Formats: sequence, C-alpha cells, structure tokens
Amino acid sequence: MTAVVALLGCAFAAGLVALTRALAPSLSSWSTKGRRSGTGIVMTPVRIAGPIVGAILLSIATGIIAFGLAAGVAGFIAPMFFGDNRSARNVARLEGLALWLEAMRDSVSGGTGLNEAIQMTAAHAPAAIVSELRRLAADLAAGKDSEIALRTFADAMDDELADVCVAGLIQAMQPRHGTGVASMLSEVATAAREEIAMRQRVAISERKSRNELKGVIAISALVAFLMPVVGRKWMKPYHTLEGAIAIVFIFGIYLVAIALFARIARPVKAPRLFTPIEDQRSAA
Repeated sequence: MTAVVALLGCAFAAGLVALTRALAPSLSSWSTKGRRSGTGIVMTPVRIAGPIVGAILLSIATGIIAFGLAAGVAGFIAPMFFGDNRSARNVARLEGLALWLEAMRDSVSGGTGLNEAIQMTAAHAPAAIVSELRRLAADLAAGKDSEIALRTFADAMDDELADVCVAGLIQAMQPRHGTGVASMLSEVATAAREEIAMRQRVAISERKSRNELKGVIAISALVAFLMPVVGRKWMKPYHTLEGAIAIVFIFGIYLVAIALFARIARPVKAPRLFTPIEDQRSAA
C-alpha cells in the first residue's frame, strides 16, 4: 500500500511539474505582479502552491494530517526567515552611487556647476539607482529646494553611506561654499569604494551562512519526508491526538531554531545620519 501511495504521489508531482513548465510564461508574468510580503518574499503561485501540495502528499503518504499540515506550514514560513538577498542588492546600489559620484566629479572638474552636473549625470545614471537619480534631477529642474531634493534622494536610498554622500553635496551647494567641490566628490567616492569593499566581504560571509543554513533545512526536510514512508511503524504513536500535538510542538521548535539561526546570519543595519523627511513632518 505504501509503495502504491508513493507512486501516486510521484505521478502527481510529475504532473504538477509538467503543468508548471507548460504554464511557465503565465507564471512568470504573474510572479512579477505577485504580492510582496513584509519579509521581501514575492507571493507567486508556485511559492504558495508548493507547501500546499507538499502538505497534501505528506498527509496521504503518512495518513497523519497533522504531520502534513505542520510540514506545509513550515515549508511556507521557513523561506521568510531568509528574506531576499538585501545585502547584495544594497551593494549594487552603492556601487551605482560611487559611479555616479565619480561621474559628478568629472563633470565638475570640467567646469560644470553642481546642479547642472546632477542633471547631466542623471540622464546616464547607473541602472541600480536610475529611478532615484532621475527623481532627484526632476525635483531640481522643477525648482525644488536643493537640500529637500537631496534629502528625498537620501530617503529613497535609505542607507547611511548615501546620507554621508548627500551631506557632502548639500554642503557643496551652499552659496558660501568655495572651490574644491571636485576634490570633495573624489574623497567621498573613494570613501564609498572602501565602504563597498567592506560590505562585499560581509555579503559573502552572509551568503555563506545562509547557504549552510539552507543545507541544514534541506537535510531536515528530506528526513521529514522519508521517515513517515520508510519508518511507517515508528509513526504509529503520532496517529493519536497527543501525537498530533507533539508533531505541532516539534515543528514549532524547529521553526524557532531556524529563525534564530537566520537572525544570526543577518547583518544589523547601521543607523542613518538623516532622519527621514516623513518622520520629521509627522513629529512636527
């Protein structure tokens, strides 16, 4: 009977794989419109259906509904502890910021004013920060106060290094500020490069820790799938109400352990130099 159930489960899974491949264009377009959770995980159809299918298959294979439901919930929640790879994305955005500062330095060295240099460089902005820079250029072109426009740009970047760069630009735009803008931009760009190099090392370490944790989860999931099928007689105590409660408790402890390990692997974000403009308005 167990072999028949396993074969039916494999056939069902193979059918789902074939259906997913057939609907790949639709799923791909849907995934770009998926709802993003607070953890940064995009709620795509495959992301939602996977744990549900796994819960159904485990419930059928083991005959223990609580086991299937607990495994499905664990499979749905576990990826949220990792979130998306924010460190790598932030590094890419900061590299774009450094490139922009270097382009600004070259423009100012050629005799272009700082405001005009922002307009010129925003037209050919690095892809990682193109939307933020174009908004900055549009705000300045519309006559918005330069400090407010730069602070808005800093809020969009949401990083303490971007705040330092913006603070230098705000100082350089003051009427009393003399020459040496190109030198200031060069120093800020150099500091940004050094910060980026440090964060790249942190991102590599974070990725290594995350991959190790994923390996532990993969092995645990494999054991969870095989134990009820291979060691079916050992699962008999869990067919009772007390056994179902024990399963839920065990999976709960497992999720807590994953959450703690994921927290250790996640770097702490440094505080920003500027208070976000919206928070200042709310406080006022």
